[in-house]
This record gives sequence, structure tokens and C-alpha cells, in this order.
Amino acid sequence: PSEARRFLVHALVLREVGQLADAGWIALQGAWVCDDLGDAPAAVRFRDRAVEFWLRGRQAGEEFAEPGEDYALLADVLRRAGRMEEALRTANEGLACEDLPDAVEQILRYEKTLIQRRDTARHALSELPAFRPL
Repeated sequence: PSEARRFLVHALVLREVGQLADAGWIALQGAWVCDDLGDAPAAVRFRDRAVEFWLRGRQAGEEFAEPGEDYALLADVLRRAGRMEEALRTANEGLACEDLPDAVEQILRYEKTLIQRRDTARHALSELPAFRPL
């Protein structure tokens, strides 16, 4: 959609200057715009871009979120894009991390439940039982 195009252009510029973490966040914002417009296929494409940028950045040593939280974020974005096998693998990798904050562990376990249901909808942290914010 034209309303989301500026996010794509911004993300591509950031990619070209090597700011892959930021490019991923901008692509995710584009996905949110597409969600709000009801354009699910475009939202998936933006989420795919966000994952691509973040994983390329991670390979280059660039962090896009705090350790542990990065797995929760990736699992959620992959799930929302319908990439359930990758989302489940990512959630399991995150749960295997040492010193994982309790809140992140709760999020990853909830993501696994959503993945098992093949649920691609948006959800809120308030849905978690006894969620304690970070």
C-alpha cells in the first residue's frame, strides 16, 4: 500500500548504509501500517523483510534487541508471517538461552502455544497469566 511505501524506502536506505537492525525495525513498522489497513499479504512481506534484515545484521554482529528478547521478537514476527516451523525453532532456541529473564521465558512459552495453534493474529502481553513486565 502507498501508506507503507515510505517505510520500505526508509528500510532499504538503512540497509544500504549497513544499519540492518534499524532497517528491520522500520520494516516492522511498515507491517503494522499494513495490519491497520487490513492488507495481510503486504504485512507478511514487510515482516519477512524485517526478519531478513535482523538475521543479516545478527550475522554481522549487530544486535536488534537485548539478548533473549531477540528470540521472542523473532518468534513473534515469524509467527505473524505464518512461518511456523521457523518460529517454533526460534522460540526453542530462545528458551535454551541461559539467564533468560522470566518475562521473556513467559513470552516465548506463549509464542509456542500460539505457534502450535497456527495462530497468526496479533496478541497482547496482557494475555499472559500473571505477566510481569521487563
